[in-house]
Amino acid sequence: INAEYGAGAMTTRLSRHWDVAVSHQPIYTGGSVRASRDGSTIATCCTLAVKLLSGPDATPTATITGDGEQITCFALHPEATEVVMCTQSFRIQQYKAPEGTEVRSWMGHHGAPVLDIVYDSSGALIGSGSADRLVRVWDAETGACTHNFRGHSGIIEKVGFHPDPHRLQLVSASEDGTLRVWDLVSSECVGVLSAHVSAVTSFDFSRCGNRLVSGGRDKILAVWDLRNFTQQSIFPVHESLEAVCLLPEPLQQTAGISSKSASKQKPIQVVCAGEKGSLSLWDGISGKCLHRLADAGQEYADLVLIPELVGSELLAVRSDQALMFHSLQPGEQHLRLSQQLVGYIDQVIDIKYADQESTQVAVASNSNDVHLLTLEGLSCRAFTGHTAIVMSVDVSHDFKYLASSSKDNTCLLYTSPSPRDS
Repeated sequence: INAEYGAGAMTTRLSRHWDVAVSHQPIYTGGSVRASRDGSTIATCCTLAVKLLSGPDATPTATITGDGEQITCFALHPEATEVVMCTQSFRIQQYKAPEGTEVRSWMGHHGAPVLDIVYDSSGALIGSGSADRLVRVWDAETGACTHNFRGHSGIIEKVGFHPDPHRLQLVSASEDGTLRVWDLVSSECVGVLSAHVSAVTSFDFSRCGNRLVSGGRDKILAVWDLRNFTQQSIFPVHESLEAVCLLPEPLQQTAGISSKSASKQKPIQVVCAGEKGSLSLWDGISGKCLHRLADAGQEYADLVLIPELVGSELLAVRSDQALMFHSLQPGEQHLRLSQQLVGYIDQVIDIKYADQESTQVAVASNSNDVHLLTLEGLSCRAFTGHTAIVMSVDVSHDFKYLASSSKDNTCLLYTSPSPRDS
C-alpha cells in the first residue's frame, strides 16, 4: 500500500493470526439415532463414536468413543445416563453418560455382529438382536444374559420392549418376514406375527401397548392387536419401508379425516419413511394415504418420535446425514418441516456469505445440493435442483440471489435464501 500510494499513506495491516469463532463439526455420519425419554438428549452415531446432542438445536455436549471398531448399533438409556454400544468386535460396551467412562463390556453374540440393541422403559434390561438369528436379553446392572431366544430363520433387523413395564415382553423383527413376541416370564415365544413376504425393517407400539404397526421391504404396512396377536389391517404403501412411526392421539393430524369417519373407532395414524425420499401419513384402519410430503430426493433411514420437543416432535433421518425435524402440533393439517440440521458435510469446494449480517453461509461440497448453513448452531437449508456435484456458488451484492454451477453442466439461480422459492 505504501509503495502504491506513497510513504505518507495510511498503512493497513492484516492479521496473520485468526481464532476460530464458530466451527461446524460432524454430528452424524450414518447409523442409529436415539433420544432420551424427555427429549433433552439426542444421540447419534458419528464415525467411531456416539455424539450426545442437546435438544432440537443439536448442540454437541459429549462424545463417547468406543473401542476403535466400526459401530453397528447403540442404545441410549431412557434417562440419558448410559450408552451401550456394539461394534464389529462383536462386543457390547456400556458407558456412563455424559462422562464417557466405560462401565463394562462383554461378548454379545459370538462370531456375529449385533444389528440392533435397545433399553427397556426402566433402563434395567437391554435387548439385542444379531446376525446369528438370536435375540438376547441382558441385565443392565451386571451384563449377565438373562434370556436367549431362538426361532427366527433370518437375521434380526429390529428389537423392542413392550412399552408397558408390567408386560414383560420383547418383540423382534427379522429378515424372514415375521415378528415374534417373546415373554420374559415364561421365556417362550407367545406370538408369531406373519404377514410380510420379505424383511421386516421396522415396527412401533401404540402408547397403550395394545397395537403394533410393522413395515418392511415388501412395501406392506400391517397393524396388529397385541392382546390376541391378530392382524387388524394390512395394505400396500407402494415403497420399500425403512421406518414406521405410530402417532399418539394428541399428535395425530387432521388432513383427510372427516368427523364422521373419525367417530367410528379409535383412529390409527402411521408415518412411513423409505426409498421414495418422502414422508407419508397413512390411516391404519382404511389404508388411505392422508398426506405425503414433497419428494426430497434422498431415502430415509429412521424415524424418532420425541413428543416432548414441542414443534419438533418427529425426527426423520435421511441417508444424506440430514436430520429433519417436523412439527406434529395438535390440529395441524399435515406434517410440517420445522428445522433441518446438517449431520455431515464432506469436502468443501466453495463457500460464500449469504446475508448482510454474515450469519449464514452458502456451501458447495461433495453433494448435488447447495447447503445454507446458519453459523450460530447447525441449522441448514438445502437448495436442490442439480443432478451432479455442485462446483461453485456465488451470492449477489444485495444478497437477494444465489447462483450455483454443477458438473451436470447447468447453472441455477435462486431468488431468495429459501429452497421453496428457487
